Amino acid sequence: MAAEAVGAGGRSDADGDSTRARILRAAIELFAREGFDGTTTRTIAAAAGVNHAMIVYHFRTKDALWRASVTTLFEKLWSAMDHVEDADAGLPASTIFVRRYLRYCTENPEHTRMLAQESVRGGKRLQWVMETFGVASHAYLDNLVRSEQAAGHLPQSYRMSLVYILLAACHLPFALANELRVLYGVDPHDPRFLDLHAEAVARLLTGERGEPPARSMPPGGLMKDVLER
Repeated sequence: MAAEAVGAGGRSDADGDSTRARILRAAIELFAREGFDGTTTRTIAAAAGVNHAMIVYHFRTKDALWRASVTTLFEKLWSAMDHVEDADAGLPASTIFVRRYLRYCTENPEHTRMLAQESVRGGKRLQWVMETFGVASHAYLDNLVRSEQAAGHLPQSYRMSLVYILLAACHLPFALANELRVLYGVDPHDPRFLDLHAEAVARLLTGERGEPPARSMPPGGLMKDVLER
């Protein structure tokens, strides 16, 4: 096995990478739950199980750590959505997008929460996210919608509206996960829900008709009696 590079103080590069990753995981969870203002670097350090000095060493400031957290999420997103338009599964690219994006949302619910917080507040952090990632992401989505319209897979409607309908249909169950659990007794991270919701969104967008889905989930929560009527 190759020897690891060791830096000053006897710390290996692998140790530094592991510490940085732990800090990022803790930061993403806390920023998503408590918001930027409700999170401190000391609470992040405690959650990550590291000395506070390690946050200063790796990220210098809370703002830099927040930006690194957002960058990490977008890198995961782009990796998950890579080559959607080239996928050959006998399905419209928009359907493949929905399935992959829903999978990403269930694995990374913090993404929606962090961006929703900044969208509500507005300001410099939102401006940075939109300039750094938003323009490229929405250019990709606009191109996807345009191509799917040309192929007859999506309606000839206002593209910006279709982009936001697509995003909202995928985001909302995860942004409102607690509401979904109380009202319907459904965990949006349940693979059964993921499959059913992906199919519903794809059918809604493409106008596909046909038989109801062969599978379902038993009603529960406060809506149980209503759904069983």
